[in-house]
Amino acid sequence: VLWLDRALAAPRGDVPVRAVEQCAQFKVRQAALQWAALGDGTHTAAQRRQTLPHLIDQVGQAITELTFINQRAPTSERLALIGGAHKRLAGMHPPGALRNTALLNMASSYRKAYDLQPDNRAYAFTNWALACLLLAQANPAEWDHGPWREAFTEFPDRFMVGTDTFTPERWYYIEEHAKWSRAWLADLPAPLPAAALMREPMLSRS
Repeated sequence: VLWLDRALAAPRGDVPVRAVEQCAQFKVRQAALQWAALGDGTHTAAQRRQTLPHLIDQVGQAITELTFINQRAPTSERLALIGGAHKRLAGMHPPGALRNTALLNMASSYRKAYDLQPDNRAYAFTNWALACLLLAQANPAEWDHGPWREAFTEFPDRFMVGTDTFTPERWYYIEEHAKWSRAWLADLPAPLPAAALMREPMLSRS
């Protein structure tokens, strides 16, 4: 990030637009990694609260840079980068209005990326649907952010619902997550729920 910033600020040089995009993406990932490191158990809640505004500002600057370029020439890749930045921003905010706003922006960006890439849309759709489902958890009124349910029928064999945790103390979330997943799967057009639920026995507790 430091060297990319220096290259962009150099009085002489030829820096492609892609370098600006990569620099913004690296800033977002760097902020997300720093935020994750603050949750490793060695930092106090006060330290997390003190550092959070700086990290949010770093992600916000990256979103501004990417949005400026995308307004000039929208592409699916740029919109996906913007959506990814909002996704990480949502992960930093506690539950509430700010997280919901980030999720809405995430859904909007990935939805636009989905519309602009007719040949390979699974990645954009997955994140679009994920944002909608997370919003549904927080606020049922935000459940439908576009016709993502209908789009689901394009990739029914590319989805697998799962839960991943590396800490045994969080195993009790597995059953709760499974119940929630069954509920929204059952709300999809038939026969998609049946096809998805047939693979459910893959989950086991040992």
